[in-house]
Amino acid sequence: MSLHLNLPSSPALAEFSEWNRFPLPERFVGCIERSAPLLAAQAQQVPQEAWLGVWLAGPFAERSLGVWLDAPWQHACLRAWQALREPPRIWLECPANGDWRALLPMVQRYPKVAVQLSVDLSSRDCLQIDVQLRELSRAAETLQPLGVPLDLRLQDVAQAMPAQLYACVEFARHLRWLRLTLCDVQARLTPMGVRNLLQHLHEQFAEVFCSDLQLAFHGSDRRGLAQVNGMAALAHGAQFVHGSVVLPQRSARPCALLPLLRNYVYPQAAEVESYGEALGEVTGWGCEPTRSDNPAAPADNPVLQSLQRMAQAREQRHTPHFIFQVSADDWHVRLSIELQEQRIDLGERVHHYVLLLLARAYCQQWQCYAERDPDPLSLGWVEREALHKMLGDSETQFNVKVFRAVKQISCTLAKAGLEGFKPILTRVGSMRWACSDFTIFKDSTLECAVKQWRRVDVGPPG
Repeated sequence: MSLHLNLPSSPALAEFSEWNRFPLPERFVGCIERSAPLLAAQAQQVPQEAWLGVWLAGPFAERSLGVWLDAPWQHACLRAWQALREPPRIWLECPANGDWRALLPMVQRYPKVAVQLSVDLSSRDCLQIDVQLRELSRAAETLQPLGVPLDLRLQDVAQAMPAQLYACVEFARHLRWLRLTLCDVQARLTPMGVRNLLQHLHEQFAEVFCSDLQLAFHGSDRRGLAQVNGMAALAHGAQFVHGSVVLPQRSARPCALLPLLRNYVYPQAAEVESYGEALGEVTGWGCEPTRSDNPAAPADNPVLQSLQRMAQAREQRHTPHFIFQVSADDWHVRLSIELQEQRIDLGERVHHYVLLLLARAYCQQWQCYAERDPDPLSLGWVEREALHKMLGDSETQFNVKVFRAVKQISCTLAKAGLEGFKPILTRVGSMRWACSDFTIFKDSTLECAVKQWRRVDVGPPG
């Protein structure tokens, strides 16, 4: 598997082919949709009564109303939202340099709303960061007893030093904040910067992000990198990404969610497309960035050109071949990877047994349905609950094993020059092995061999 960036400068790519899509990353949870503030800012051209009903019926489980301005349109959205039978989560941001206490009347009036509070990392003064965190701790002491979910937004995260990141993550962890959002609305990060930042966080705080602290990414398309930055964030462990389904002709340019999600096998793809079409009808806006209003259009952007060349080069590399060496009693599983002329030994790890179960499930299902010439992507799916019961693990223990397995393989192959590789595909409630070439040896006996999704250790069916 290679990293397909689906760049706008590659018209030859078949945009809607399922074969061109990534599986959703293991840790992906959802998107935070930010159309409402853009729609409200164009009130003269697009009155609220034209879009409010469509916005309320949208498929996203989390929405943002932007910075809390105590504006009539925000109150109208919140009143309509409260009347919903199954309302999505609504986030509101504290104004920059504003007093969080001004949010208290809003929180009391709309008790299910969630709040985003910010720390500014543009200053490299750790003492100043400490002052901000002390004030935010007082906010948490007041808001959390009211049941308000809190998100710590790290503003201008591209400027942050490791010591500042450490202070913010430890702060959020100890005070039990729900989420940490990496904000790059100044568009200073490239995909490599996003990758490096997230890898640093996961290496330093692996146990934190395996627990209850969620991680989100909020980028900007000012330099034409929002889509590839969003994909880089999801590929390296972000659970949420911020963006908008519709885009006015001139705006601060959030990430365009429809082009981003088209790169993945997304269960709600049809609903999101319909939502974008409905908002487009009432606003006249499009769902994708256009060359005319993008100051760094892909054809003129050397960063995107470089990324495209990297993607094309990866397409030419050999597919990794996974080799499982299993003891006779199944207690010990050693895994190695062959990539071109390299053989990489991943050692014997407990989490390799999860991968072995998924690989065996694919082999067994292929053998059952081989005579029907099945679609390989339809085979190998196993219910998550069944897997962790087979292992005798709790759900948390199982999730940790999956996370460690994915991280070990992804990081190992990234160092070998194959970035973005994920060994597991996921969908709601189930997962499958995602590697087309693998061999399983039990003791010294060949148990199963698969090449390009076809078993080669058995004869033709029938």
